[in-house]
Amino acid sequence: MQDNSGASLSSGSSAGPLACVIAAPRPFHKDDQESASLLFSSTWSKLWRFFDIESISTPAGLAILTVSTLLVDWYAFSFGQKFSTSSPVSGQVCRAVVSPIIGLGCVLAYLGFRSWLGIWSFVQESMNLGMGSLVIHCRDEPGKLPGSRDSRRCWVVHNDTSISEDGSSHPSLHGSIIGLIVVRISTATANDRWLHEHVQDDSAQRGSGKSLAVIEWLVVDGRFRRHGIASSLIRVAEDYCSSHQDGKGHQLYTHLRVVVSSVTRDALSFYEKMGYVVESKSQTNYFGEMDTYFGKELLLANEQ
Repeated sequence: MQDNSGASLSSGSSAGPLACVIAAPRPFHKDDQESASLLFSSTWSKLWRFFDIESISTPAGLAILTVSTLLVDWYAFSFGQKFSTSSPVSGQVCRAVVSPIIGLGCVLAYLGFRSWLGIWSFVQESMNLGMGSLVIHCRDEPGKLPGSRDSRRCWVVHNDTSISEDGSSHPSLHGSIIGLIVVRISTATANDRWLHEHVQDDSAQRGSGKSLAVIEWLVVDGRFRRHGIASSLIRVAEDYCSSHQDGKGHQLYTHLRVVVSSVTRDALSFYEKMGYVVESKSQTNYFGEMDTYFGKELLLANEQ
């Protein structure tokens, strides 16, 4: 469904503003792991869609609709032949009305199952890749400088109020995590490989010695969207990347990149609003899905 190196989820439609006290982004702590994993899995699970008219109109959706309708029509015709002498009208009605309805139901069932399976697989794969063990992947190692190895940095936003079952809010001593961002930082070799695979015009950047920085996961609780949480997390990640320099005083990360799946539709406009530009796009599959590769040039901290 997505390129695992830059899967992301960002702002979407909100059910309505909630009264809340939102803290500023802070670095991930080991005690945040359970809450972060729960936020990630629950938010992605809500992207599951049973009825998606756009998926039905794709080449794969139309092909499944055609085949299933023909099969149901053939069965209805065979069934109707047995009763054609007693009720020919019923057989014709069955073929004209019932067959397309059952065929459409087959398409919806298949696409709904495929959507659920794709999201479930992505969540499980993300957990195995590091989302489920951020406490290990986001720790600093003595003697290891940024850009010298593959590692991650994570920031979280927590809510200082709790939401009751009736929708009311009240102060909480232990605020839950309502947003998080994970950035994968790697070597200059990884950066050149990324440019070669995902950036159409990479001649000006390849071989520059700059290291790779990619937004791997960005998740915001749907109840707290439209509060600027995703934007604040993005800015913290950008500030972190732009402030690091190599041993010669040169900026280590000149770009921050992210891969956005068409499944997360609202994320496309969100990143454009944040100043990210499209560097390339993957080919659209038979179900109308594609990945968009965004990148943003980072200024030095003292130039912003």
